[in-house]
Amino acid sequence: MSKKFRYVMEATLAAIAVMAIVVIIPVVQGYFMSRNYVPDIVKAYDQVDMLQHQVEFGAFSGESLWFIGGAVFIITFAAYYFLRVWFENKPDR
Repeated sequence: MSKKFRYVMEATLAAIAVMAIVVIIPVVQGYFMSRNYVPDIVKAYDQVDMLQHQVEFGAFSGESLWFIGGAVFIITFAAYYFLRVWFENKPDR
């Protein structure tokens, strides 16, 4: 197996690991937020008021999430690959 192919495989695995972390963190955070949620009837109106008047309009669409995920993957892949090649070929002093 050539070094170039090995670096590509390592960079792919590193990018997949970063993407897994990017997906797992919000899932775990949502789990704990849902698990610890306690409804409060007294403060319910304050939450609705905040949602109606203070939250910015707009949301991520499915297309933009794919774009962000792809960008994270490509940036991670490129950074790992080029740093790995640079450190491997760096002349010793």
